[in-house]
Amino acid sequence: MLVLLQLLQGLPLVVSVALFTVVALVRDAARWWRLLRRMRYILLAVCVLFLWQTPGTLLIPALGGWSPTVDGAVQALMHVLRLVAVVDVVAILMSALSVESWVAGLFVLAMPLRLIGVSPERFAVRLNLVLRAADSTQRRSWREWLSDDVEAVPAASWAIEWPGLRDWGLLAALWVLGTGVLWWLASR
Repeated sequence: MLVLLQLLQGLPLVVSVALFTVVALVRDAARWWRLLRRMRYILLAVCVLFLWQTPGTLLIPALGGWSPTVDGAVQALMHVLRLVAVVDVVAILMSALSVESWVAGLFVLAMPLRLIGVSPERFAVRLNLVLRAADSTQRRSWREWLSDDVEAVPAASWAIEWPGLRDWGLLAALWVLGTGVLWWLASR
């Protein structure tokens, strides 16, 4: 879904992100706001970079070279919408699944990466730590995260529930659909 959202432009992107945002807000508005708030500096950086680094028609001609561009504003909006879509999907998944279920599912999906030397176990452990930190309500400054005074991370384990026949069929159908959509987009 996120790959397909990256391919959308203009009105289809705006409508898709609006729908995802509504679903995320209905499911868990507090979590969505918390995740979006944590993305604020990345969103700001994207806006600044695209507004002032994209050549094009000046938005405020009186400012000369200091003016952001119209083309940059459009590009900034498109990229901000794509990032908000990622926040939407993460918020929806975090409200629908437990962290353990989500990590276990991505662990199973990451198993083929073992062929290229990526350890799904290490990926799962890191993802688990990131998701727990992203979802925590405890506020820490960046200095606290880097200090030696941060308490040790407690040991955790979780059971991996292997997908059943229905799950594998759904994954195959999604793969075929995704491949078909990408092929169609590439042939346009």
